[in-house]
Amino acid sequence: MSKLSILFIIVISVLSTPLFNLVSTVYAATNANNPVTQDNNVQLKVIGNQVISSNGKLYIPEGISVYGGLEDTDYMENVANIDAQIIAAAKYWHANTIRLQIAENNLFKNITPGKTYNKEFLQAIIDQVNLAHSMNMAVVLNDQTEFTSNVPSPTAETAKFWKVMSQTFKNRPYIIFDLFNEPRVESVISTQGKLASNTRLLFLGFPLHARRLRHSTQSISAMTWNVWKNGGQVNGVTYIGIQTLVNQIRGYGVNNLIWVEGPNEARELPSGNYLIKGSNIVYSIHHPNLNNPSSWNQIGSLSKIAPVVDGEWAQYQSPWAECYSRAY
Repeated sequence: MSKLSILFIIVISVLSTPLFNLVSTVYAATNANNPVTQDNNVQLKVIGNQVISSNGKLYIPEGISVYGGLEDTDYMENVANIDAQIIAAAKYWHANTIRLQIAENNLFKNITPGKTYNKEFLQAIIDQVNLAHSMNMAVVLNDQTEFTSNVPSPTAETAKFWKVMSQTFKNRPYIIFDLFNEPRVESVISTQGKLASNTRLLFLGFPLHARRLRHSTQSISAMTWNVWKNGGQVNGVTYIGIQTLVNQIRGYGVNNLIWVEGPNEARELPSGNYLIKGSNIVYSIHHPNLNNPSSWNQIGSLSKIAPVVDGEWAQYQSPWAECYSRAY
């Protein structure tokens, strides 16, 4: 994602409406008379290809992902800006969901004495969650590395991150775990398993967006899919598979909804043997080419059997001055 990005989140599933008929109704996570923070018994659960709350309501997330926040090293300087985005999302965009991108690196820097993590940073996460919940919005917690370590796929530090998140937000209503932002291990896998390029260059400014447009249907190798799902060692670095993270979280007795992003910067959705095993799994895709509807075919296929969410999307061009040329 870009630091200038605003993300709208819409679940795609096989409903009674056509796939591309965007729902105009805002499905609030809760209503004004039943705020999230006051109903500790309502949980989100995957049933078939839909997400249903335990009170029987269909949950369709519509909202934004804040930028310039917990994913940055200077997050404390931006607290007022982050809070303003959360408030604006609820008040002006009528959002029911906020996605917080969180740098795992920040959680384990300047560790608080007697703890295994930075208590101040964890409290900053909790404060933003509480703010969003106070405005009746669900919260997606996303592990983001692009603006700190830039590791392309989950590692042991990612597992530590989700252990802390699991302990902190275990089974808390309307808290969703988005395991890893835009896995990109294919960027360090060539056909020989060698370093393909300097991955950091791919995530700075305009080249990132141009690349997304050119390679929105990149073919993913079996090696990439295996490392993505099951983990493995690439160029001396050990990566943890998404399946391992899911098993770990469920092993803590945590039943929170989990969003799973595929490889190729979340532009690919799994199928067959690469589907993730477990309960309450939602698949998240990023930046399908809105000018090329055929690129959405994989969404239609997977959404017949599981919920699929468009976690980040944009048209890349806009006539409106407030929409930056590199924003989405």
